[in-house]
Amino acid sequence: MPGGIDGLVIERRSRIPEIRFKFLVPRDKAEAVWAKKFLPQKDFIFYDLINSRLSMADLDLAGVAKKSNLSQRLKTAGVTHLLVHHGIEPSFYRWAQDNGITLIAPDFRLAKQLEDKIWFDNFLAKNNLPAPLSQIIRPGKTALKLKGRVVLQEPSSRGGEGTYFVSTAAEIKKLISAGRIIGSRRYLARMFVPGQSYGITIFVSPSLTALSALRRQQYGKKNRYQQKDFLGIQWVGAKEINSKLTSEINSVFYHLGECLRRLGFVGYANIDFIATRLGVKILEANPRLAASSCQLVLFPETISQINTGRLYLEAMLSASRKPAARSTFAAFPRQSNFYGATVYIQSPQDKFLIRQQYPGGVYVIDGKKIRFVTPDITKISRGGRYFIFYSDTQPGEVLAKGVVLGTVISNFRLYDHHGQLNKYGKMILQHFTY
Repeated sequence: MPGGIDGLVIERRSRIPEIRFKFLVPRDKAEAVWAKKFLPQKDFIFYDLINSRLSMADLDLAGVAKKSNLSQRLKTAGVTHLLVHHGIEPSFYRWAQDNGITLIAPDFRLAKQLEDKIWFDNFLAKNNLPAPLSQIIRPGKTALKLKGRVVLQEPSSRGGEGTYFVSTAAEIKKLISAGRIIGSRRYLARMFVPGQSYGITIFVSPSLTALSALRRQQYGKKNRYQQKDFLGIQWVGAKEINSKLTSEINSVFYHLGECLRRLGFVGYANIDFIATRLGVKILEANPRLAASSCQLVLFPETISQINTGRLYLEAMLSASRKPAARSTFAAFPRQSNFYGATVYIQSPQDKFLIRQQYPGGVYVIDGKKIRFVTPDITKISRGGRYFIFYSDTQPGEVLAKGVVLGTVISNFRLYDHHGQLNKYGKMILQHFTY
């Protein structure tokens, strides 16, 4: 995908030898209109969806591979490597193997293990890393030993989809009856821990472990099963983190990073954790590129001014990912003063008709107006109220509730301290109405 709007922003002047970057572009789609405005078309590889009525808004790379002539186009162009900016599904991994494509992404099998909440919980315990008290249960067969409020999670779920908050066996039975969970399957049950939730990225290469600044995940209203829709992230300036928590972050996440490095992991490990009165408690890992990865590259103050985009590609394309005997540690960036945010604009209802199209690229809030600046997202300024907007949607498309209509990536706050959109966040949502 051009530029990797929700992943890695590719350096067009990369120093990696014998590598030529090409950009996958869906013909006659919004992405093609955007890309043509600032990328050289000689570097495009156009592919065609099997049905022109398909929307790019609800297709990931696995969906594109299945519903387009992508494999044919890649073979014709002589492409050997594909940069992946989402988690890899087994079907997409098999597709890549069948087509002789090397995926530029963390090792598939290791990533799936880290994403598995039961496997990761055991991994934390084996390495003496702090986590909430937990229990593996089969809800219809195993008695819940944990007392009080419990977080019940499906091992392979992402975001808040497979996460439920329960307090009694009766609430678990209600979830089974509603078909939300399956009684015979294994689930991770964790003691609910009060505190402030954060996300942190550990960038891992064979010779480096680097910690990012912190961010808070923002969620919408709860549904009847106490679940919330993921709305985006808000970065936290380092000065908001006290010295005691900073010290523990450095200690805990250096240890975790080194454990990942010794496993052979390379890439961005996005970790959710809770800061409690008793210290840090690690929750889960998302070992893949994300919207936060884009901000890490565009605004390197968030990770000690390290060019992780270049290091990521160098490590991924190296002949060996064997961990070095000694590594460099880049601690929590105490000088980071970045307060950028990400907002996912989602379809508010089923059968939502797209009536409007907006150009992708960099915008600025100029007084009480939002003004388009440039289609080139690498030109986003550090000062002022600038943000990137990108959308895959096109007028005439009808989309289901919850589909991401557009992505906003800013260099300034879009949420208040209560996790609600602030006046600028609301202003942006009112501008992009579709």
